[in-house]
Amino acid sequence: IDNRLKGGIGKEIKLMSRRHKGQKQPLSYAQERLWFLTQLAPDSRAYNIPLTMGMTGSLNHQALSDSLALLVQRHESLRTTFVNEGGAPSQVIHAKMDVPLERLDADTDLNILRQTVFDLRQGPLWRAALVDGSGEEMTLVLVLHHIIMDGWSLGILVSELAALYNSLEQEEILTLPPLALQYADYAYWQRQWL
Repeated sequence: IDNRLKGGIGKEIKLMSRRHKGQKQPLSYAQERLWFLTQLAPDSRAYNIPLTMGMTGSLNHQALSDSLALLVQRHESLRTTFVNEGGAPSQVIHAKMDVPLERLDADTDLNILRQTVFDLRQGPLWRAALVDGSGEEMTLVLVLHHIIMDGWSLGILVSELAALYNSLEQEEILTLPPLALQYADYAYWQRQWL
């Protein structure tokens, strides 16, 4: 099979391929729109995506923290920041980025997390917090900027986090299949194709 598909009205569409690493990485058109809107209102929290997950039972805090670290290493978008070079935005994918798992007590107002203002130039562009509840009830709260996450990707994040946590908690080895493409590959392809 060659690397083209027939598109609408007789056009050929080149299939996605990996970008060349080390180059300045373009934004997808959706990311560029969010970047622009953030420049207009840098203190806005309108594009924060909050996610809460209730957890019951005995929690292995180290396994949860390690699971989040593995997700950051696996998904480049969780290690991405955005810079303005000569009036044009580009994304910077960092080799490493720490996202600490904050510990909060039950009296904490979760709006404090939801109201986080992210600086797109500084990472990370998401926060993770574990809120202690009563007894063995806890809530994991993730707040991510929409420029690095969408609703579809959120489902992947949650399922991989659960799989990683379960394997680490049970001291088993879990090998997730390697990712064929990262979101920056899609952005590069989109810019080349359009």
